Amino acid sequence: MAAMPIADLDWPTLQAVLAATPLGSVLAVRLAGLAAFVVALIVAPRTDLLAGIAALVLISGAWTGHAGAAEGDLGTFQRLSDGLHLLAAAIWFGALIVFLASLGGRIDTRPIIHRLERFARTGTIIVLVLVVTGTANAILIARSGWEPMSGWSLMLAAKIALFAAMLGFAGLNRWKLTPELAAQLPGAEGRLRTSLILETGSAIAIFGLVAALGLRDPAGL
Repeated sequence: MAAMPIADLDWPTLQAVLAATPLGSVLAVRLAGLAAFVVALIVAPRTDLLAGIAALVLISGAWTGHAGAAEGDLGTFQRLSDGLHLLAAAIWFGALIVFLASLGGRIDTRPIIHRLERFARTGTIIVLVLVVTGTANAILIARSGWEPMSGWSLMLAAKIALFAAMLGFAGLNRWKLTPELAAQLPGAEGRLRTSLILETGSAIAIFGLVAALGLRDPAGL
């Protein structure tokens, strides 16, 4: 952006570039959020406070990529939609990590069963938010033109396929594997763990695709 090699960048140039771009504001918010998180972790380590700070830092990511470049009222709407999308995805991914951590070969499986059952309704809301905001974001990004066989379109198709796979694993967990674990059927815990690992792996692959999608032009230019 400054038309010079990274090794030649000095502080005034870097400061000027960051101050003149949305990325600079995002980095400032994230650094402030990181500092606030560390302070809160030491002074008042409450889960709700830490989660709130982390959510604000996460939502700041909506001011980068395609959403960050959008202007006007539509741009504001797109950033809000993108922020909700990021937040819903983070809650789902965080829940998967908690579920996997709870499956540690424990004799008493009631805690993990309780967590899975409680998350069922929340998971439904998360899926609805992801579908609505994801659709809105795709339409807003591609409204100026898109090519069906462009890299952006193919990556988006792959993302949708992985999302469908996650829905399949989530449905399997909710309607089959969790009841099997509650009934203490042989091998139920292992099957549930495998499904959760595959669901988590799909989520990680989606994160990689999203990072690449933010750098692609829907029209393939």
